[in-house]
Amino acid sequence: MAVTSHAAGLRVEVGISRVLLAGLCALHLGAALALGVSALATWLRGMGLVLVAASLVREWLRYAGPRRITAIGCDAGGGWWLEMGGRRQEVAVLPETTVIPGCVLLCLRDARGRHRRCPLLADAVAADALRRLRGRLRTAGGGTGG
Repeated sequence: MAVTSHAAGLRVEVGISRVLLAGLCALHLGAALALGVSALATWLRGMGLVLVAASLVREWLRYAGPRRITAIGCDAGGGWWLEMGGRRQEVAVLPETTVIPGCVLLCLRDARGRHRRCPLLADAVAADALRRLRGRLRTAGGGTGG
């Protein structure tokens, strides 16, 4: 996890957040337990558990799989980009992006108009990199919060 910053641009390496993955597991475990003790028919509980498991796998791959976001940055012209699966993609940072100490929730829109939310927690990004990213988002617009 490194940060590269020059007068014109910023590149922040993004690692895998163990805190985020633990939260995902806890959330899905809670959903599975709620299904397990519900009064639904057995086959409905079974289908629900399959859906919960599929959701956990999908989210795990999204945040820890080979196509996860590995870097985000801003180029010399002020344009934002992210790297996923070894490919760079131009994105726009939306005003809903939230910047708070220890966490950045990036709200992005790609060239096709698809929206994406990308949580960056302190355990996935070097402290200096997160500080610089928060500062750039505040000065470049798009970031709200404390």
